[in-house]
Amino acid sequence: MRHAAVKILSFAFLLVSLGAFLVQAAPFPLADQNILPWSVWVFLAICVNMALWQKLMRVATFTLAVIWSYALLGNLIPQSSSGPAVAVGDIERTPEAFVAAGKSIFYGSGKCSTCHVIGPSATTPRCPDLSDIGISGGGRQEGMSTREYLVEALYLPEAYLVKGYGNIMPPAWKPPLALSALEIETLIAFLQSQGGEPDLTAIVPPIDIAAAASVTVKVPEGDPEAGRLVFVDELQCNKCHRVGAAEVQLEVGPDLTEIGALNTLDYMEESILDPNAKIVQGYGSTTLNLANGEQLTGRLVREEGDALVLQLDVVEEAEDDDWGWGEEEEEVEMEEVVVEEGAGGGLERLVQRHDLALQRIADTRSISERGYFWISAVVSDGGNKVSGPIESENEASLTIRSADTTLTIAKSDLSNLTGRKLLLQSKMPKFDDVITVRQFRDLVAYLASLKGSMPETAE
Repeated sequence: MRHAAVKILSFAFLLVSLGAFLVQAAPFPLADQNILPWSVWVFLAICVNMALWQKLMRVATFTLAVIWSYALLGNLIPQSSSGPAVAVGDIERTPEAFVAAGKSIFYGSGKCSTCHVIGPSATTPRCPDLSDIGISGGGRQEGMSTREYLVEALYLPEAYLVKGYGNIMPPAWKPPLALSALEIETLIAFLQSQGGEPDLTAIVPPIDIAAAASVTVKVPEGDPEAGRLVFVDELQCNKCHRVGAAEVQLEVGPDLTEIGALNTLDYMEESILDPNAKIVQGYGSTTLNLANGEQLTGRLVREEGDALVLQLDVVEEAEDDDWGWGEEEEEVEMEEVVVEEGAGGGLERLVQRHDLALQRIADTRSISERGYFWISAVVSDGGNKVSGPIESENEASLTIRSADTTLTIAKSDLSNLTGRKLLLQSKMPKFDDVITVRQFRDLVAYLASLKGSMPETAE
């Protein structure tokens, strides 16, 4: 009787955890820290029930496991929702009305939720998490309030880039988004409500909209259908990029289902000709050389302060001399290695920036462009040793932050120069010498036509 009760309770818990997962309930027991999401509980419940039950109930458990697997796969795909259209022309100027309209735009016509997230997410967002933007926005740019920062971010997104993210956001007022001034105001009110209080004061755009709008808009010159054939047959881009519901062999590139609604033609052209120019957050490949001799290769999923989260492709460790006959090496203390399974299914490794190996820098040209973010050197004038993260660089000098001081030092005065390196590379090959000009124009035209809900592209 006791065993029967355990079986029944186990199956009941499976049903409860599966239901909580499907309705996207907060993680249990510590929702604010995103500890133990319901997907973990479902997995554990499936394992327990498969072990306890036999015959018919095991088949039922397996059926629920299949349902959960499809739901989990759906959650791992970046979600977007068009939402109902909201007319804001005669909206009442109250915080509640503005926040409601702004929320509809965020998840609807503004397509913000395609790249940004608010609250817990099963996937790594392409662009910054906006969960507490109403509080944190004011601290991103010195001397700017949260509202001023949001105004600039929507009108001139290229003016300031959050560390670790590329310039891929289109201005909200320009096509393809083309939001009105009032729609932008409501969107800002909604973002301010994420931890702060909406300010309904009328916004003065930081640019001359009329003059900027008079500039000729670039339009695709190619044939979208011919471009689709280039995408699928010639270059086989669909092996790495998802379009609509099409199957992808190796999803190592961003979802392109809505790229035409989110990005400019210039961005798409540059991405084809120079994939390393702007790398979407979470899709940069890198090799990290650690101070203990270990080498990690994988995809940089995200940055957490001074920590790097890498989804591993290859792990190579320095060989040990088991017999003790080799040359004795200096022992390097490393922080505890943190390896866990990521949302994409691969192993994720947490690496501190200060655990990266120091590499000698012989050529002082374009140090930052080669991936170096921190240097150590001896200054010939006085023989003082300096070290710190690189703030800026030009042909003749480097500016670094050492303790609480910013130092600008001539490159010619530096000796014994070493640095820590983080160089992101796109896994996408360059196609400038592979396709013809006509194919290039057709491909850009096809990408520009991808604005969501494209079932016909699944070839």
